[in-house]
Amino acid sequence: MLNQNRNEIGSEFCDYLSTNKITSDFGWINNSYDTKYLLSGRTALDIIVRDIKSERKFKSVLIPSYCCDSMIKPFIKNNIDVKFYDVFLDINNEFDCNIEKLTVADAVICLDYFGFNNSYTQKVYTKFEKNDIVIINDATQSFLTKEAIKTNADYNFTSMRKWYATPDGAILLKTNGKFSLPNPNLAFDNYVKLRMQGFRLKQEYMNNRIQEKGFYFKAFSDASSLLEKNYIDYAMSNEGKNRLFNNDYYYISKKRQENAKYLINELKDISEVVLPFKQVTSTDVPLFVPIIVSKHHRNQLREYLVKHNVYCPIHWPISSFHNLSDITQDLYLKEISLVCDQRYNLKNMKKVVHLIKKFYTNTRNNEYNEEL
Repeated sequence: MLNQNRNEIGSEFCDYLSTNKITSDFGWINNSYDTKYLLSGRTALDIIVRDIKSERKFKSVLIPSYCCDSMIKPFIKNNIDVKFYDVFLDINNEFDCNIEKLTVADAVICLDYFGFNNSYTQKVYTKFEKNDIVIINDATQSFLTKEAIKTNADYNFTSMRKWYATPDGAILLKTNGKFSLPNPNLAFDNYVKLRMQGFRLKQEYMNNRIQEKGFYFKAFSDASSLLEKNYIDYAMSNEGKNRLFNNDYYYISKKRQENAKYLINELKDISEVVLPFKQVTSTDVPLFVPIIVSKHHRNQLREYLVKHNVYCPIHWPISSFHNLSDITQDLYLKEISLVCDQRYNLKNMKKVVHLIKKFYTNTRNNEYNEEL
């Protein structure tokens, strides 16, 4: 865990503990599939598109409506028609999807949200795995779960930047056969240098050696701008591989499970907070703990947390590339992702819970309680 002199939770990583404790059964590394080690998830998607095109007709893809626009852009860039299937919260406030109206496509993407088992995904596989449709499993949010790699998907890929301090890194597996495209052999050095600079500057900020956040913010922001413009055909850097192959994934998984269990148990009785995931099973490894609140409270709560040095992202900003139904848009406007990663202990999680409870106590006292 980070030796923090500043009491700050969330935002970019900066610490990394090198180990030799990688487990022998870690499927992303030890598998029989054709594997590529790449710069980013976008790099993986671009290769998937071109690999499919080399083997068959590929004109359209089905994408879950609840997604990051970085999932959409590689298809548009390759002139693939993007269709969305609705993802939303059902009557039990659990993730569900509506794919009945969209049956004509050459490929479909599925993902398990936030590192939890998502029962809705089985609907997608049941509908499409016996059809002549390419199935792509985006395991970016389920990287460390026991069922992250789907054997009934044609392609599995994941990105690691949200899981631990790595400058770059994505893994792409082809479940059946070999890739028609060669492995990229050049890393995106300028991008990697900026990310490493960001790690160093944030570490100095957290240890009170520099006073301004702007230095590390700029490094990470500049890196993001580079990736936005240029992500095609880059390999994972040597530094990214070093951190991938020398990591204690058991420790990372246990800390995330422990922190997420505490958050869920402590927040489940707050009437204004909805938990899409009510428990952490042995197969779950949470990326975040998502909570759903009133759209009128969401930004207020997020700003309140920021004032107390707790930085929780939202998934995701709505972009011009999205085409959303009302029920899916509702999800975008109400969600906050609570940080639960391995940098933090239960004392940190208690702070998060305390702040959320205090926010709603204050809200009730002001007699403002919008229905979810």
